[in-house]
Order: sequence, then structure tokens, then C-alpha cells
Amino acid sequence: IEDYLTACIIGGIIAGFGSGLILRGRGSAGGPDIIGVCCLKKRINLSVGQVNILLNMVVYGICLFMFNIDIMELFWNEKDGLSFGEIINLVNQDDSNIRKKQTINTYLTRLIAKNLLIKKNGDTRLKTLYFPKYTKEEYNRKMIEKLLEENYENSLLEFIKQLSGGEYLSKEDAQKIINVLEKDKN
Repeated sequence: IEDYLTACIIGGIIAGFGSGLILRGRGSAGGPDIIGVCCLKKRINLSVGQVNILLNMVVYGICLFMFNIDIMELFWNEKDGLSFGEIINLVNQDDSNIRKKQTINTYLTRLIAKNLLIKKNGDTRLKTLYFPKYTKEEYNRKMIEKLLEENYENSLLEFIKQLSGGEYLSKEDAQKIINVLEKDKN
């Protein structure tokens, strides 16, 4: 088949049909569907497909988050801002994973859209500099606040309950939390 789109569609149909046959027979082709099959056998109320999608989302989310953190580390380590050329050189210092200009530009655009970077004109007309909007500590705090807001009704207590599996904390752990909170107030 000479048309790439047609080849992709036909390949996807064949791969999907094969995967469907394997999963319908409660088998596994390896990879994350092994965990899905185990969930079926343990009678956990998730299908193999749902487990597969969840695991892929987690992996891709971690990769995206880690790359954002890597780029942000560049900015946190540089007080005078970075030009696009400097960013490209710093990101591509590791020869094992060279990133194209368009990829880096896309990440920068997303970081600006997420309100994590500020883009300013530099000392020359042709030089644009990028600065972090927040320090590393402020960024970490915002990420934790977002996690609490989106998943735990904006409640630290709900987060701790989930973290402890719904069980009560020991008196020692509760006292440690109180000490940390009192230390932050001072």
C-alpha cells in the first residue's frame, strides 16, 4: 500500500482485531493488558481496556510532567532569563534525545499558556527572553494546591484521609502534621 494514511488505517484495524481476539479469550499480548487480565481474575470492576488506557495515561502524564519540570529547572537555575537559542542548546546538551526547534517552541508556548513562563523582549530587538513566573517553591505549592482542589475538595483533611486509606492517623503522625503546620505559620 503506497498511501500512508490507508496503510495506518488498515494496520490499526488488523492490530485491533488481533488484540480483540486475544483479550476476548482472556489472554494477554504482554504489556499493560497483563495487569488488566489480573484485575479481571481478581474481580476488580475494571475492564482490560480501561486498565490499559489508565496505565497509558499515567505513563504519558508522568513523561509530560517530567519534561515540563526539566525545562522549568533550566529557568529556575538562570536568573537573567534565557533566549530561544540558549534554551535549544541547554535542552539538547544530552545527545541521546535531540529535540527539534518546533517541539521546544511548542513546549514554551504551552508553558506560557499555563502561565508558568513570561516572555519579554531582551536588550536587542531580535532577542526575546523567557523567565519563570514562579520560583520552584511557588510552583510546587501551586501544583499541590491544584491537586487538592481537583481531587480532594480543596481539603488537606480529605487528602490525608485518602493517603491513610481512610484509617485514623496515629497520635505521633498527627502531632508531626501539627508541628509542620505550626512551623509554617511562624
